[in-house]
Amino acid sequence: MMSEKLFQLRRFYFASLYFSLFYIALLIIIFKGRNIQPVEFSSQDYVVLGIISLVPAAIFFIKQVRYIYEKNFYFVMLIFGEIPLIIGFIYSLIKSNSIYLVISYPVFLLGYLLLLPTKKAVEGK
Repeated sequence: MMSEKLFQLRRFYFASLYFSLFYIALLIIIFKGRNIQPVEFSSQDYVVLGIISLVPAAIFFIKQVRYIYEKNFYFVMLIFGEIPLIIGFIYSLIKSNSIYLVISYPVFLLGYLLLLPTKKAVEGK
């Protein structure tokens, strides 16, 4: 039987995971009928994409050092896990090309996979 705490954490997890689809839908609505610019990566783009790729590593490190499944701290970690997606969305809007969101979405999913509350992790305090 699933404990109440695990159920609550999974509810928050999947609600925020499904909310990530909002960014994709919003980008599709914004770019519909717009002229998409060709992809041109500058060194600044590589730096930004490299920095957001450190988010899953930071989540892994924090998960090893601290118990993350307390309600308030878990909210903070879920928001922290969405940073690659938010930056990819904003960068896609600025550069008028959705490739930045496409690149940052797997990084976001990797970070969120690390945040998945399992019975063993939640009750193994």
